[in-house]
Amino acid sequence: MTDLTTLKLYATRPHACSYLPGEDATTVFIDPTATIDAAVYSDLSRYGFRRSGSHVYRPHCETCHACIPIRLLTQEFKPNRAQKRCQKTNSDLIITFVDSIDTDEHYSVYERYINDRHSDGDMFPPSRGQYTDFLTAEWGATRYIEMRSAEGELLAVAVTDFLDHGLSAVYSFFSPQAAKRSLGS
Repeated sequence: MTDLTTLKLYATRPHACSYLPGEDATTVFIDPTATIDAAVYSDLSRYGFRRSGSHVYRPHCETCHACIPIRLLTQEFKPNRAQKRCQKTNSDLIITFVDSIDTDEHYSVYERYINDRHSDGDMFPPSRGQYTDFLTAEWGATRYIEMRSAEGELLAVAVTDFLDHGLSAVYSFFSPQAAKRSLGS
């Protein structure tokens, strides 16, 4: 494990929680000038840190602890009926890993997703710069899982960090026209 004791932490002032209406949140950030690599990020994730682009943070609210990272042990996972139905619905998809989503095709799906699903959020309106800053990190740990129709149409992307102890789901987005497939679940 990396020595994390030298990292500086900064806390935000309480602000409106983006998950729970009427609640305040506080966020702890790792110093943005700190040198972060895949090993350091892997270690930080064990303590509940996540990332937005290259910014590493975790919720640190005084009175609320609802934001808990979910850890699934794959050997113990048993899909429920809805998950089995979703898997069957999407069994026709072609799933591949890619190293980059810096293309017009990927951005177009993201833009449609934000416009359709998050037009009232802080990611609206989408921009190419915000897309790149939010979904990429230069630590060499991120891969992108593409989900395409049998005809080759890009339907969804799952931004995934490959850590030394597992996978971390950073974000996913999908074509709003494919909503019935439940690709965001």
